[in-house]
Amino acid sequence: MDRKLDQSDEYFFRIIPLVAIVSLTLGAGCSSPVQFQKARTIASQNTDASGGGNDVPSHQGTPPSEPPNQPATPPVMETPPVVVAPPVVVQPPVVVEPPVVVEPPVVVEPPVVVEPPVVVEPPVVVEPPVDEPTTPQPPPDVIPVPAEKITEEFQQNPNGERADILFVTDNSVSMEYEQARLGQRFTSFADQLRDVDWQIGVTTTDLSLGPHSTNGKLLRLGGRSKEKILTPRTHDLEKVFRATVQRPETQGCSGGYDCPSSNEQPLRAIIDVIRQRNSHNAGFFRDNSDFAAVILSDEDELSRGPSKATKGEDVLNAVYGAFGVEKAFAIYSIVIEPGDTACLAEQNRTGVEAYFGVLLAEAARLTGGSTASICQTDYAHLMARIGDQIRRLINSFELKFAPVASTVEVQLVPEQEISFEVVGRRIKFARPPVKGSKIFVTYEKEWEDELEPSGFIVSE
Repeated sequence: MDRKLDQSDEYFFRIIPLVAIVSLTLGAGCSSPVQFQKARTIASQNTDASGGGNDVPSHQGTPPSEPPNQPATPPVMETPPVVVAPPVVVQPPVVVEPPVVVEPPVVVEPPVVVEPPVVVEPPVVVEPPVDEPTTPQPPPDVIPVPAEKITEEFQQNPNGERADILFVTDNSVSMEYEQARLGQRFTSFADQLRDVDWQIGVTTTDLSLGPHSTNGKLLRLGGRSKEKILTPRTHDLEKVFRATVQRPETQGCSGGYDCPSSNEQPLRAIIDVIRQRNSHNAGFFRDNSDFAAVILSDEDELSRGPSKATKGEDVLNAVYGAFGVEKAFAIYSIVIEPGDTACLAEQNRTGVEAYFGVLLAEAARLTGGSTASICQTDYAHLMARIGDQIRRLINSFELKFAPVASTVEVQLVPEQEISFEVVGRRIKFARPPVKGSKIFVTYEKEWEDELEPSGFIVSE
């Protein structure tokens, strides 16, 4: 059965050729005008076959019967399938991985050690002691230990008492009268030493580079060309002594270059005499003989006793270094005694300044000697006292330790009744023990007071 094509079917058959053209162009890859024209021709033919009318055979239901007088309808061209181009595969962009950031290791700070605060103890308040009379009690559990007793043995010189005596006289311009007084009273001095085997040497306080310097050398005896040592056997003894101690350079000084040095050094002179004991002064220091030095000066060591001046301990060290402790030694100083302002004023009236003999007095005290005033008008008593003290020095013995005086006990063999005194480390007898006597001294020593003479060195 025939039916007319409705308007929608007509439109369908009109649009098919156009779709075919586009499909062939895109799907067949028409890349030239020829191909495109061919497709267009086919489409046109299809259009013409449709009659350009709106009536088209129905394609639904039972196919209609062909009219008797109508030509056969050409076969419908099957539209080729639309070739769909595959989608363009867009490669995804290469993802560049960012570099791995390595985090630095975390530094763990050590925990801060907090020092505990210093606890300051409050000061201990010490209550002042109450002044109440108390009886000291020994500590409990302490047993008193008896002090150690020491015994030393000595022997009186079998050859009798011997003394080597050095006079150190100040030969500066102000000493003319004092030298004369000393020389005039030599007999008073010598009378105290009648039983003593003594000898005397004389030097001066001038140790300068001037023309009158002695530099520790013994002077030649006045009126004698070669002798330097005075003994009890010296002819015209007192006169020779006076001529030796009264210095011509002192009397004839006019205040110029020809004067002796005014920088007196009596202590240094003693040391220099000891140093030359085996050369210029050979024969003065004898074995088994004690040693005494008598100083006469109106000034101190180096005039005022400065810090660089020689001191008593320097002299004592020199004696121990040369002779050990076997030789008794003492210094006797005739000076302006410290504090004696009247004597100082008297000495200054000469026009030459004088000074207290501070170091010289200290040296006498240190060695167990004594001091006397230079201002005495008569040296008779002074010289006699020094002579007696030298005799007592000879009759003394030096202990190794400083003793506790109250503990000293003395035994003489053979037994003798002789009094004694303790002066420092020295035991002094009132008179000499019998020649060859043995002397035993027992005592308690003072703590840490040992004498060590081996440490002293005096070079020649």
